[in-house]
Amino acid sequence: MLGIESGSVSDATVPDNTPQWDSLAHLRLVMAVEEEFGISIPAEQVLDMVSFKIARLMVEELTEGA
Repeated sequence: MLGIESGSVSDATVPDNTPQWDSLAHLRLVMAVEEEFGISIPAEQVLDMVSFKIARLMVEELTEGA
């Protein structure tokens, strides 16, 4: 997706320290997360997903009780 090793991804991974994380990569990441976890991220939250930590928290929230 972002062309980085999965082992180098952490909660601190953000667009500012990941040059490959541009707007197109962001949309691909959102779609991949939705597909992987069987969730739908509300449009208003897509732009809020500005780090892997936030993405992880969104997934936890959206899959809670599923």
